Amino acid sequence: MPTFDQHVTRWQRLLSDESASREDRRTQAQDYFFAHLLEPIAAKLRADRDPHAPSVDLLLSLSGMSPQTTTLVARALRPKRVVVIGSEGLDDEFNQIGDALVPHVGHAGLVRRPCEPTDPMDIYRVVKAELANTDPRAACIDITGGKKVMSAAAALAAWQLDLRLCYLDGQFDPVLRQPRIGTQRLLMLDNPTQLFGEHAIDTALAQWGGGAYGPAAERLEALAERLAQPTRARFLAAVSRLYQAWTDLDLAALPERIAAVRRWLGDPNVRALSLPADTL
Repeated sequence: MPTFDQHVTRWQRLLSDESASREDRRTQAQDYFFAHLLEPIAAKLRADRDPHAPSVDLLLSLSGMSPQTTTLVARALRPKRVVVIGSEGLDDEFNQIGDALVPHVGHAGLVRRPCEPTDPMDIYRVVKAELANTDPRAACIDITGGKKVMSAAAALAAWQLDLRLCYLDGQFDPVLRQPRIGTQRLLMLDNPTQLFGEHAIDTALAQWGGGAYGPAAERLEALAERLAQPTRARFLAAVSRLYQAWTDLDLAALPERIAAVRRWLGDPNVRALSLPADTL
């Protein structure tokens, strides 16, 4: 039985065979990939995943000329449902995705949704409609395939809808114009709003500006638990709690709240922050 490396060598030869037309080379190499390389690569991607990572029930995957990325990501994440988003046409590519995924998700678990790749609102509408009956925390958008503008639009949709992102990375072979087999890594990307939080902090500050200091503090405290840099959110939460006690005339709570803000004001990381002009 051929080894994995021998299958890779055979695939490379098919892809670079000058005696065949470009289209024939592509078709033969793709068929060989799906027959002999797909499952070993997907198995490695599964093994490399964090065992404590949350499962994915719904995978929304961008797809273009190559069906490989959608299929690899789906076989790695093993969702219950896969929605393939792409341009009109590309029937052969979708059929190949179907051949590889239907045995795992069933015919009802694989859906095709055409979209206009240069229209961000079109991709947003498709994604939002598919989330109607799914918990967003169990959904993920694969931005690997399709055109670059599609990936950008899908990332914006994920930001707006608070979804996870994933991307199939790999070392690019400039000769074969393909990722080098065996170098693929599935990157699971948190929503950038959960890492940096500017949009969520702005929402809390809007509550603050309206005098809703308690809800603003709760939002900021929850946000601080998941931010990569939580100092700003924690400081603003402490100030919100102080304002809440002051406006509620909670005199018993004021000394502790004042002391908490003073401690924060002595923190050099807080002094370096850009803060609203009316913070204190």
